[in-house]
Amino acid sequence: MFWIALGSSIGSAFWAITIGFRVGPRISRAIFRRAEAGAWRAAALASVIQLGGVLLLAAAHGGSFALGRNGHDWAGVALVIVGMLACGPVFPGFVPKLNGAGLSAPYGNVRRRLEASGASHAQARAAAWAAGPFALMGCAWTIISPISFLLLLNE
Repeated sequence: MFWIALGSSIGSAFWAITIGFRVGPRISRAIFRRAEAGAWRAAALASVIQLGGVLLLAAAHGGSFALGRNGHDWAGVALVIVGMLACGPVFPGFVPKLNGAGLSAPYGNVRRRLEASGASHAQARAAAWAAGPFALMGCAWTIISPISFLLLLNE
């Protein structure tokens, strides 16, 4: 049972990262269309989307532990996997790149992708810095989700 859960978790993490780079530009275009010309509005919208994904993933994990405590281990595992499949593709587009970019410009790659999606330089900079930490948290949580399966299935 554990190996099936672990394999499906790793598969859904791979799905999230692979699809995330396809879905990311679409999400970015929608953000900057709604933000119009405001950098602060673009930052707020990007942050709300990233934070919403993190909170939905947290709710899925909380629900999985509640289900696991009541003897519904498979339902808990399924809930986390659905959460990863739903929320995971939102995160990769805003994750900073630390290798090669240097610590002076960790969000340079994000800014370039956002500008390619139609953002102005100010919008891209504000959105990258505001949403980047939430995206990094969400990606890390998506990748280490198999640990929750260890905790859930070994109780």
